[in-house]
Amino acid sequence: MPVLMSNQAIVAKGAPSSEIIVDPDHGGRLASFELGGRQLLVTSGASPIDWGCYPMVPFAGRIAHGQLAFEDTLYQLPATADGHAIHGYGYTSRWDVIEASATEVDLAWSFSRPWPWSGTATQRFALTTNSLTMTMTVTAEQRQPVSFGWHPWFRRDLGSGNTADLGFAANSMFELDDTKIPTGEIVEPTSGPWDNCFTDVEQPIELRWDDLHLTLTSSTDYWVVYNEPAHALCVEPQTGIPNDVNTAPYVLESGQSVSAQFTISW
Repeated sequence: MPVLMSNQAIVAKGAPSSEIIVDPDHGGRLASFELGGRQLLVTSGASPIDWGCYPMVPFAGRIAHGQLAFEDTLYQLPATADGHAIHGYGYTSRWDVIEASATEVDLAWSFSRPWPWSGTATQRFALTTNSLTMTMTVTAEQRQPVSFGWHPWFRRDLGSGNTADLGFAANSMFELDDTKIPTGEIVEPTSGPWDNCFTDVEQPIELRWDDLHLTLTSSTDYWVVYNEPAHALCVEPQTGIPNDVNTAPYVLESGQSVSAQFTISW
């Protein structure tokens, strides 16, 4: 079946009753994700940070005070979230459509300022009969620190009045300071609610609404869970902890690439 276009968004359908809408003009995000006619995602918000499932790239989470120190140089990034830089720039940028079919969509984005270095990011959205796999690849054009991931906003209530049940277990949680930046200490996970980063996470993570059961898996080692909002659950796989581009950077050399996957199954 052909891919449908509506206001530049790309609609892909999987058997038997799954549909995604990928919006390259609004951050290359998954703007809609329906299963059996039920919308899983928050589809609008006051700002681009508040809805859909979007890529966090070329950094994920917060950078303390927007200050990035790398190889004896201090860079000042726009600080837009309580005095910090947050979630990169991919989610507010326009992505190019590289290829689209009935069940797959490939996007690409070339980044530079306000990030101090240049590079490219690609995304692939692939639907099967019972899963959606998102793959992101970052390629550096200059030596640079990189972290990336995904930020889905799952609706707590899909319309039945019964809210989502989150099945999540982790052995380690990163302590936060008063401004929500990791201190470097690893502690026992609390009972929540959370806006915290975890590692040693037991996969798959589960989300249940009545008869609908999702499992979440990723190739990444870190997950942020944000379950403070009354209307949504954010379960975010990412390649590093917030502010790790300062504290423990993963460095790409010029021409090098790194990839990760995030799979939602049902």
